[in-house]
Amino acid sequence: MLMWQKIEKRKKKNQNCCVKRDITCENYKFYTGGWKHDKHAKIIVFENDNRNLIREYRRDSGSHYYCYGCKRATNIRNRGILKNQIFTVPFNHVCEPVNFDLFEKEQKEYEAKGPSHHHYPPPKTSEKQIRKARLRAYRERCRTRAMSCLPVWLTTTSEPPNKIARIVEE
Repeated sequence: MLMWQKIEKRKKKNQNCCVKRDITCENYKFYTGGWKHDKHAKIIVFENDNRNLIREYRRDSGSHYYCYGCKRATNIRNRGILKNQIFTVPFNHVCEPVNFDLFEKEQKEYEAKGPSHHHYPPPKTSEKQIRKARLRAYRERCRTRAMSCLPVWLTTTSEPPNKIARIVEE
């Protein structure tokens, strides 16, 4: 099989699985999510035939979102793209839609918890603290360098070798 035939075959295969639909802003909603509690980290999309059923998408990067249900079920990321207030999502899903009321309940519990304490950024250090830390590190480096240049018996608490002791006695 020639290279162009392989490419054509791949295109036909991908056309079937990558059929997408455009969702306008009336049919999706943003929700808070992620470890930063970002306001646009989650998007829920209402099903066409029933507004009580939804699919949850979570931000992957930038304007790319993935179906959370599909990722949990099979670790496959069906991606949707948000562009100019139109959310383009794939038709084919491995997961089943979720009840909207159940999602709302879980979301309220999540928002009540607030961001995880261990995800907060470390407190900012002042310039004075930074200078002190650098000075401490510099002194420690100088001390270890100076110690490495001295003979071993001077850096330890043990007595000097016998040969040196005899020289000193004479």
